Amino acid sequence: MRPNETFGELVKKLRISKQLSQEELAHYCKKSRKHMSDLENDKAIPTYDLTCTLAEKLEIKPSLLFNKLGEMADQALEARKPFKKDTY
Repeated sequence: MRPNETFGELVKKLRISKQLSQEELAHYCKKSRKHMSDLENDKAIPTYDLTCTLAEKLEIKPSLLFNKLGEMADQALEARKPFKKDTY
């Protein structure tokens, strides 16, 4: 896992390493191939259940995928305006 790798890039890399097509992974997850493409291109955010299903099919710990989602959320938050301290 690369430090700047996105969730979608990670899923794609793992899918390819398991020699699965997008269609095969989508079928296993009960999603469309288009939805899988959107996930791999970071145009969709997976649900908790879908993340667990992806981890199961890709034979990895779910925490690997959840950590990647957390990293992306942290980066998105840091890109926003800095927090202002509450004044009382």
